[in-house]
Amino acid sequence: MNWRVPRLKVRRETLLFLICLLIAMIATFATLNTTMNVTSLSESIAIEAAERMPRWFFTDVKVIWNGDSPEETFSGSLQFVHGDRINVERISTGPLRVTVSRMDDNSGKTGDAFSPNELFLRSFGSGTVIRIDNLEGMAKNGQNVVLAFSGTVTPASNVQGVPSMTAPVLKAGTIQILGHSIMSESLYRGESVPLGLGDNVVIEEPVGPAIGFVVADETAGLNLTYRQLASRARVVHLPANGYIVDLSVADRLKNDRTLQLLWLATGFLWAIPKAWKDKRE
Repeated sequence: MNWRVPRLKVRRETLLFLICLLIAMIATFATLNTTMNVTSLSESIAIEAAERMPRWFFTDVKVIWNGDSPEETFSGSLQFVHGDRINVERISTGPLRVTVSRMDDNSGKTGDAFSPNELFLRSFGSGTVIRIDNLEGMAKNGQNVVLAFSGTVTPASNVQGVPSMTAPVLKAGTIQILGHSIMSESLYRGESVPLGLGDNVVIEEPVGPAIGFVVADETAGLNLTYRQLASRARVVHLPANGYIVDLSVADRLKNDRTLQLLWLATGFLWAIPKAWKDKRE
């Protein structure tokens, strides 16, 4: 007995519709990197310097080199090394403190210091501390402190295991999700997630370094803004595990014009054969 597999007759229009539907489904549910635009008012910021970390410029600040030298006044710029861990801290309207250490080896060099005329002054290592006291006075003279960075940044709250009443915390902020169009370089706004008192922000699966800056002036704390390309972010409020912040399918369908055109074309291909059939009848 010969068994024959029946041939499936699929019209060209139906096949084209199915192909377009498959492409639209893949484009809608595919995992894409998004840009996390983070702004926060925090009292503690940890930065791991990238390879092209910008210089930080200071005027008449107090410095303790390597954690063991006498305090001295410094004016000029600091060039950090890739892998440096830079902790920027300012509680309320107190002084601004910058502490430098190494992520891998605390005995290694963490950067070089230059004069205002770009002359090399010295190298410095872990334990170096920069302190700026009179931020209110600087603001009255039309000056503030702007520290640009490139690297991994964590606006964090340190309220665990602190043996005193004083601890730096994140006070407020926002994560604005910026989606990437599937077939162009354009961006669109997704969900905006508020940050609350004591939150910690962790960027998961980052792509490249974060780019941003820290501003310290007469107002309390530190104003931070940066952008990071990543798949998602996690907001942690200890001792809870927190929640994930990422781009939803609804945000893609609502804001991505290219994806909307793709679904419109899919619907058009579905409607044409039906319209022709109704016209013939």
